[in-house]
Amino acid sequence: MAEAKSIKTTGVTGLELGKQGNLEAGRPAVIFQELTGVSLLQLAVFPEQLAGFKTSFKRQTGVADLPQMSSSYCDQAGLVVRPELTKFWWLRPASADALTAGALAKYFPLDLSASRVLLKLSGAQAQTVINRFCAVDLSVEAGQFLATGIHHVPVHILKQTDTDFILFLPRSFSESLAETLHHTARQFGVEVKRPADWAKTG
Repeated sequence: MAEAKSIKTTGVTGLELGKQGNLEAGRPAVIFQELTGVSLLQLAVFPEQLAGFKTSFKRQTGVADLPQMSSSYCDQAGLVVRPELTKFWWLRPASADALTAGALAKYFPLDLSASRVLLKLSGAQAQTVINRFCAVDLSVEAGQFLATGIHHVPVHILKQTDTDFILFLPRSFSESLAETLHHTARQFGVEVKRPADWAKTG
């Protein structure tokens, strides 16, 4: 009798769907889910432009505020994270209306949507799995946007809660990094869910 083929996700990471590993009472301690349908726009400023940028960005996007360094701000107009002092990433549904051409042109807009894969890790052991590879303090407040690395590959981590984290993985390394994290998560019991649309995940 032929073995049943595993069903892979339709996402970039290509992980096997369903529950695997050492499940305790059938419950996974880590959940993997790729987030799709995201528009990621980078804006860069010179230090002397920060005050003017804040005003222009609010007026053009509707975002009420800007985050501090290594932090985030979220409202109905989208999520803004600040990976560097003078760089801002604006995330919103890919279906959202495009900005008026040239509205923020002097801030070097760069579409990074195709360069990152967003992988959400959640569950009681999500932090443990991440810290097996990243020497980063995940006990910080929710909303922090942390720069770190996995196997010398730079990644960013957005902490949503103590048990929910979004990893920003470079697309060219996303499959191998996801497999590495998944392999470690199996010891705690892991579930891989189908990719979810960013706009529907809150």
